[in-house]
Amino acid sequence: MADSGWRVPGHTLGIDFFDITGTVEFGAPPSQALVLLGEFTPEQIAARFATRDYGASDMGNAGILLCPLNHCATDAATNLIERNPGNPFGGALGRRQAALASSTFLLSSPSYQVVVGTGDLIREAGTPLSDLEDVRAIAAILAAHDHVLNVRLVNPLLLSVADPLRLVGNLVHPDAVRSQLEELAAQPLPPYSLAAYAATIDGGIEHGLVVLTYSDEEAALYAANSIEMRLNSLTSLRREVSYAVAWSDAGQLSFVSATQAQGTDLWAVVVQLSAPMSEPGSSIDFQNIRSGRPYLRLTDDLSRRDVLWLLPGR
Repeated sequence: MADSGWRVPGHTLGIDFFDITGTVEFGAPPSQALVLLGEFTPEQIAARFATRDYGASDMGNAGILLCPLNHCATDAATNLIERNPGNPFGGALGRRQAALASSTFLLSSPSYQVVVGTGDLIREAGTPLSDLEDVRAIAAILAAHDHVLNVRLVNPLLLSVADPLRLVGNLVHPDAVRSQLEELAAQPLPPYSLAAYAATIDGGIEHGLVVLTYSDEEAALYAANSIEMRLNSLTSLRREVSYAVAWSDAGQLSFVSATQAQGTDLWAVVVQLSAPMSEPGSSIDFQNIRSGRPYLRLTDDLSRRDVLWLLPGR
């Protein structure tokens, strides 16, 4: 079997697979960034990158900047002749991406500016993301679950649609356009300050969550009621049924609730799609089987912009 290229020190990235304790992704294609978290040796990483003609430069407390010598300050280009699927930093497309290595993370992006910009932010010691009250509110909501597997923070602007009529007009039945817009007007959604998609597990049940943060109880309660009505009345842009029905093959819409996030002054609206970790009656130990369907259904809708139910202010 061919080596993955990054399972042991000395291969491609200079880290051991088992040194990785978590991953983070941020941004959007083609400038998205992947961050590997763990306990690393930056000098060892730099030495391994050097064998692939990468240069290294010190970025102080941000770590070591690693750049291909022949195009350090440019974005990574696709080169399928040099594909290396074992390299998670663009290897599947033959890219030679810049990277940033420290003792606690290894970051890379096809965009050179994203890598350098991240390093600059760390050096300037700006406010960490984890210190933002909205992020702390979401963390408090997720802390109530037994296991948190995935978390994706989403800028509310990405969930807004400048022209909902254009999207609704893509429905199979054009006659539905007017009723969809009427539904949005009848069930307005107060603007939220941050959104998150998450995958969690509790007692053999897996959940896909959408969490929205609000500054006060009244807005959160109104939003929860509006979202529940929207999910049951609005038609999915890619299907001819309501969102609640469209999601039913991936899980059950178990609740939409508003609750104050512990340790903060904020309120959170939580939408939860739930499903057993295995089919009922399965002879396989359900504790070891996870399909990911609830979370993947929600994030699939997000990636395809089928988020009319989250459109604020209508």
